[in-house]
Parts: sequence; C-alpha cells; structure tokens
Amino acid sequence: MGTQQPSATIVVGLDFEEEGVRALDAALQFASSFPGVDIHVVHVEGGGAKHFNGTVEPAFDRTEALVRDRVKTLAPALNDLKGVRVRTHMRTGSASTQIVQLAADVDADLIVIGTKERNGLERLISGSVAESVVRHARCAVWIVRPKEHENASELPNIEKPCPLCVAKRQETGGQQLWCETHLERHVRPHGWTYTYNSSESRDSTVYRTTPRV
Repeated sequence: MGTQQPSATIVVGLDFEEEGVRALDAALQFASSFPGVDIHVVHVEGGGAKHFNGTVEPAFDRTEALVRDRVKTLAPALNDLKGVRVRTHMRTGSASTQIVQLAADVDADLIVIGTKERNGLERLISGSVAESVVRHARCAVWIVRPKEHENASELPNIEKPCPLCVAKRQETGGQQLWCETHLERHVRPHGWTYTYNSSESRDSTVYRTTPRV
C-alpha cells in the first residue's frame, strides 16, 4: 500500500514575535477545514552552519515548544486538528531564502508568513522578509497581519469603513451591505457588489446588485 499524499502542503515562517505566532495560528485554522494537510513550520536563525552547535539547538527546542503550545491551545476549537500533520524545521541563513527553499523542498502549495504592523502602504511589506518571499516564491503566499481597517485612512484614497454600513451588515447578517446613505449616493468611485444565494434562483430577489460607493 502506497503512502497517502497530503491534500495540500503549507510552509509557515515562524519567528518568536507576535506576527510569527499569528501566521502559525492562521495556518492551523485554515488547515483544520481541509483534512490531510501537511504544515511545515520553519524557524530561521541568522548565520551559517557553524551556529548549529550554538544558537540553533536552543532555538529549535523553543520552536518545537511554541508549535506544540499553539496546537494544544487551538485544537479543541478546530476539531482537534484531525488529519493535520505538523512538522518543525530549523534552518540558518537568510530567512526569506530558507523559507522559499523549504517550500521548494516540500513542494508547498502555500507559504504563510506574518508581517509587522507598519504605517503606510509603501511600508507594508517593503524591505521585509515578506516582500522577499513574495518576490521569489513559486507558490501562493499568504501575508497575515492584524485587521485594522480603522487605520485605512493612512493609505492614499482609502477611507475608513462607514460605521453605519458595518452596523447594517451586523443587523442583517450580511444580507444588506450598505447603509441607506451609501445605497443612494455614489460618493466614491463606481463599483458593484453581486450577492447570490445558491439555494435561490438567479431570478429571485436574493440575486441583486448594489452600488459600492
């Protein structure tokens, strides 16, 4: 009997900062919905092979401990992560190079990495490990960062979310996307949102267009 192949392979770049843990958590949550996923978590220490007998072994132990802790913490809410296999790797050198190399080594379908909070779109991933991974990876890359739409006004031409629109979506369970003002007025560039409920026909009122204004 042949060895069963994973349904998907994910590489997670992990440091010991909040953004690294956030990336690992996101990968575990994603994988929990797809039985048979392999997750390869890699921590990269700067320097070359000469460091393996110095900083690398303690860092590897710390990486393993962190991965075990996050799996143990999240598993109860994620169907015990059934069918998900998690492996830990340690490499030395350039973080972006080693993350991309591991992705190639294991034929990854997705790389997940976190990024530090930055102000301004031009600094979101510029000059970071994330930027280099996006540039050189030969598979999809998911950059995980905290949701902070309230700071969207710091980006050019991006406004903060309308609190009335947010309230309307919560009130209607997402059936209505926009408040009355934004349903009637085109105060932003044109756009259309299509909503379709698969349980209804296209001729029903569930399938409709509303302006994203």
